[in-house]
Amino acid sequence: MQSIGIDSAEMLCKMGAEEAFVRLKEKYPSICVVFLYTLEGANYGYGISQIARFSQARAENI
Repeated sequence: MQSIGIDSAEMLCKMGAEEAFVRLKEKYPSICVVFLYTLEGANYGYGISQIARFSQARAENI
């Protein structure tokens, strides 16, 4: 996360999961969408099974 400018949970929340994922995807093209789910779960306090459906629809537009 430090490679894209995130060094704390607060910074991730400020940037947002989607922007963080876009930056990671640019830097690491093989990163999978599951990482977006993980970032969103961290931001909203949900487990991956709760956030996966919501994030999947958004990831298709990234």
